[in-house]
Amino acid sequence: MRTRCPFCETDDFEKMELYFSEERPHERAELCYKCMRYLVSVDLRNLATEVVRDVAAWGLVYLDILAQEKGFSPASMSATLLASD
Repeated sequence: MRTRCPFCETDDFEKMELYFSEERPHERAELCYKCMRYLVSVDLRNLATEVVRDVAAWGLVYLDILAQEKGFSPASMSATLLASD
């Protein structure tokens, strides 16, 4: 279900937010205010070019930074995040 947090399973849409840049609307952070976790993703449905999945996480780091500055914790630790520790 798209409107349910994959971590705490809340379906209260008022506790969830999609965070994205207007210049890059296909890249987003899905934030849950109930459990304070987030997930970054790329919406592939309307992209004209193919995404190189091996490096896509590097292009989403700005969303990780913004979500963490708002007090959210990542869904999982990636190699990108581990490298910055």
